[in-house]
Amino acid sequence: MGHLGSIGCSLTVCRGNILKKSAYFYKRSHGFSVIGRCNELILVTRNVRHRNTGYQKVMILCNPSIRKSLLIPPCPIGDSMYVLGFAPRSKDYKIVAISVGRNQDEEPRKTSVVVYTLSDQQWRIRNNVVDISCWEIKSRVPKVFYFQGAAHWFGNTNTHLVSLDFDSEKVTSMEIPNALNETKTMRFLFLLGKSLAIFSISKERSGIWVLEQGKGRLLVIVAV
Repeated sequence: MGHLGSIGCSLTVCRGNILKKSAYFYKRSHGFSVIGRCNELILVTRNVRHRNTGYQKVMILCNPSIRKSLLIPPCPIGDSMYVLGFAPRSKDYKIVAISVGRNQDEEPRKTSVVVYTLSDQQWRIRNNVVDISCWEIKSRVPKVFYFQGAAHWFGNTNTHLVSLDFDSEKVTSMEIPNALNETKTMRFLFLLGKSLAIFSISKERSGIWVLEQGKGRLLVIVAV
């Protein structure tokens, strides 16, 4: 991946021992931003200037390996976090947009979840009722770790693990044990055997937690 900035961004695909440029995202200062990726697909946005309405954000799904792209229709909710992923059972790519309504005290009060499926190329509103307080609630792109048809990332406070299942389109979160008692903590997601695990290190302690399959809880296996 080339440099993401105001000068330009090029994407290359390796074929054998030769790097061949397959796409050039933009040449102007108002260029594309990569907000999601999964397998061969890349989700990008760009602010397009209109004469009457000013700048509007457009979203494009790209497959650089075959040089094809798809313009995504406007999302029904604004100021969203977008997660791109693949649903194994339905064999379909999905874009999940998560947005949080706020009251006057800037406290999260309502969660809106809409899903775009590549097969029917339209958005669907989900009536999900979930605890949003620990999420990455702004339009900032999280560092997503994909495992068994789901996306996983750390919440805004770094004390919870948030998971999005692309088949069920269900979002869950769970508190990381002892996370509230730690300061200046670094956490990383990785695979331990066939399980999803968290490596956590701080001034107070370090440890490894494993997500128990089918139980939806974190089990500590190492703590120092």
